Amino acid sequence: PLLGLHNTENVMAAAAAARCLGVGAGPIREALGAFVGLEHRLELVGAFGGIRYYNDSYSTTPASSVAAVESFPGSLTLVAGGYDKKLDLTPLARAAARSVEVLITLGQTGPFLAARTRQESLCLGRSMVIREAPTLEEAVRMAAGLSMPGSAVVFSPGCASYDMFENFEQRGKAFKALVRTTLSKSRPPEGPEPCPPEPDHALSQDDVVRAVAAGTCPRRGPEGAAQGVTHLHSSARDAILCG
Repeated sequence: PLLGLHNTENVMAAAAAARCLGVGAGPIREALGAFVGLEHRLELVGAFGGIRYYNDSYSTTPASSVAAVESFPGSLTLVAGGYDKKLDLTPLARAAARSVEVLITLGQTGPFLAARTRQESLCLGRSMVIREAPTLEEAVRMAAGLSMPGSAVVFSPGCASYDMFENFEQRGKAFKALVRTTLSKSRPPEGPEPCPPEPDHALSQDDVVRAVAAGTCPRRGPEGAAQGVTHLHSSARDAILCG
């Protein structure tokens, strides 16, 4: 399943458009079940030592990294920073201070993001681990050493890649290669380590189809059950009724 409310909203919009064109719930469910997330967009790289690693290198703005952070309700290590596009990193620092256990920064914006997140965490009275890495390779090593089993490590830079890489694709491929080559050394000899379960609030295609039919936006409740708590935008709701 896709992670994050932002992805749920995208799926809801697509499902609503399909309903407007007369597509039934069955084909929508089949399409959602067959859909594979795109590379570099909250892409699961693998699990090592009970820790999940996600590649979100496509995240080149603070807002997209904030969405990534909000996609994980449990213990989270964030690797962020990169080329300075002169964007305001304060929203990302605030999101990290609220929700992240470990922040590892790198690139041109790394020092500022680390310092600003420290300020925000102090304002919240919240203790967190913040480190600055000189390279992506070192950031991966730090993330592995500082994260606890059951947590997630998300590489969501929130910045462009040009200070260290040619583009976000090269950056994402480098992260995946580092995770697999550096951390696979700790794999047990009998084979790959199974991935821990997805976060409880990851929504299935059935959740989305039921919510589309009801005209609501699904979210996971505290028990892990889907709850339609937010009404769809009126245009999406009208589109559902077109069918």
